[in-house]
Amino acid sequence: MPKKPLDANKPRGAVTAYTLFVRTCRDELRRKYPQLTVDYNVISKKCSERWKHMNDNEKKRFNETAELQRKRYKEEMAVYVQQQQQQQQQSATSSILPQTPATQYLIEPQQRQQQHTLIIQNQAQHTTTTTLVNVPKKVAKKRERKPKDPLAPKKPLSAYFLFCADERPKVLGSQSGKILFSRLNTTEQK
Repeated sequence: MPKKPLDANKPRGAVTAYTLFVRTCRDELRRKYPQLTVDYNVISKKCSERWKHMNDNEKKRFNETAELQRKRYKEEMAVYVQQQQQQQQQSATSSILPQTPATQYLIEPQQRQQQHTLIIQNQAQHTTTTTLVNVPKKVAKKRERKPKDPLAPKKPLSAYFLFCADERPKVLGSQSGKILFSRLNTTEQK
């Protein structure tokens, strides 16, 4: 299933206190050492160790900023949801098909196999006349698979299986007495 395209108007999510802390640490490193390029994983490990050892007073400013971010996000989302609902209502009233109850769309049983009959109220003239629209039914084609050729060449063996094929006789030769002995013991115990 394809992903929905992202809405550019949708507000960005709130940022956690820890994320703010990591961003701050990265910015400090970039300011101190602009020529240095460090892997993000290394920075995040160091930041997580530092975050674990910080006390609540040191974390306080990040928690307060995160709380402000959460409030901002809730307010922006409330406005965004209202705008989306208004757009949906406007698009629903300006749709091509009139808003009618579900009983208005009837399929005649005789024509069910060949075509569908759709009954739509004509609201352009504000009358109760109905218009019949015939929509041909699509016939679904079933995909047929080609039969597999039993004489077709198989895929080549991987290096591991080639190695196993070479080593199997050696292992069986050195273990044959032990394997035979263990099989005899299991049959005797039954």
